[in-house]
Amino acid sequence: MGDKGMPSIQNYRTPPELFRALDREFEFTVDVAADDENHLCADYFTKERSGLENAWNGHPGDGCRYWAFVQPPYNNVKAWLAKAVEQLDLGVGSTCLIPAGVELVYWQKYVKARAAEVRLVVGRIPFIDPKTMQPIKGNRYNSSIVVFRPHWPGDRPHVHWIEQYWRVKCP
Repeated sequence: MGDKGMPSIQNYRTPPELFRALDREFEFTVDVAADDENHLCADYFTKERSGLENAWNGHPGDGCRYWAFVQPPYNNVKAWLAKAVEQLDLGVGSTCLIPAGVELVYWQKYVKARAAEVRLVVGRIPFIDPKTMQPIKGNRYNSSIVVFRPHWPGDRPHVHWIEQYWRVKCP
């Protein structure tokens, strides 16, 4: 277990209805924590082409808008949040689907300090096994959708509760 207190859930796919709802809102350009079996965007990073080691913005200075989808392995959430903040400072937005570890030091350092928005999901998200494409039963952890918006002027994130995970856009 890489991040203290986090589950050993790795490489599960986001439920399609949740990803579609988020993609409609944010228009993702890249899935940065994926592999060949579970990627959800045409452009994606794998363990070999690491999203932690490469820029998420394609070609800096090309004038395009970049927005990353981030569902990291739960054993390394801290590193992915640090990378999201690094990329935020370069003008790349990201939406992170992570455990709701609000008591953890890295949550305070990255989410509370730099996120524009936090959506706390009521209930458990049924992640998908990328091999069987079936929902995995027994998710014991709360989830959150953390949004890092470039040029966001706030000093604290807006926090919302999402009653049904597939209805992720806040009023």
